[in-house]
Amino acid sequence: MNRTLIPLAMALILCLLAATAPAADSHPGWFGVIADPGALTIRNGVAGRLSEYTVAIGDPVRPGQIVARIDPEQAAAQLAQMQAQIDAAEAELEGKKATTNSLQERLERILTRPDALSSGALAEMRGNLRTARAETRAAEARLAQQIQERELTRGKIAKTELRSPIQGHVVEYLANVGADLSTDAAVVRLRSAQPLVLRFAFDPRDAAAPSVGTRIRVQEDRSIGAPGNDTRSHTATVESLAMIVDEDSG
Repeated sequence: MNRTLIPLAMALILCLLAATAPAADSHPGWFGVIADPGALTIRNGVAGRLSEYTVAIGDPVRPGQIVARIDPEQAAAQLAQMQAQIDAAEAELEGKKATTNSLQERLERILTRPDALSSGALAEMRGNLRTARAETRAAEARLAQQIQERELTRGKIAKTELRSPIQGHVVEYLANVGADLSTDAAVVRLRSAQPLVLRFAFDPRDAAAPSVGTRIRVQEDRSIGAPGNDTRSHTATVESLAMIVDEDSG
């Protein structure tokens, strides 16, 4: 088996450098894959109805800028219900603490007068105090759990505002306003200023093989896997070459 070294050319597609692509020659060209390192999809962090987009397609965005909102009504209702439960739990805890303190103070007074109660009554009082302390600890644990759940719900409300993490622009809406979205649903696609990258392989023995700095025309076929014909032309510059080994060549 022969081992043929084939350079892998990587071209950055600089669409803004040329208004029109160079005229085609007789060379059939090469097939490659376009990658978009600057593309970013913003996803929904909490289930809910998409209430609005705050940016239009093509608009520039900055890091932290709100690009869409999810209706917070459901999470806000949950938060109000949780707060009511916390208020009730706090009142219950205060009652448990008051009972425990009262039993503790009474027991301490009794212990200063050893003959005030029988041994059986004293044992019962101590048992009641242990029970009151256990109920107080349980009430504290329930309250802590409810507070934690409330903070999680507050976090959900914060997630109803979808923000851009990058400097770039809006490329595409991925959901309709008014749609009920599940968690992690794709909502909007952004793109940073990074150029597109085209990777393709060619035989270095080809007379038309490009070199670093060569300007080439790129025909982008967007109709693959979809009906219709959507072919676009770009001008690209070969930025780098890398040698790879084609083990399958004869």
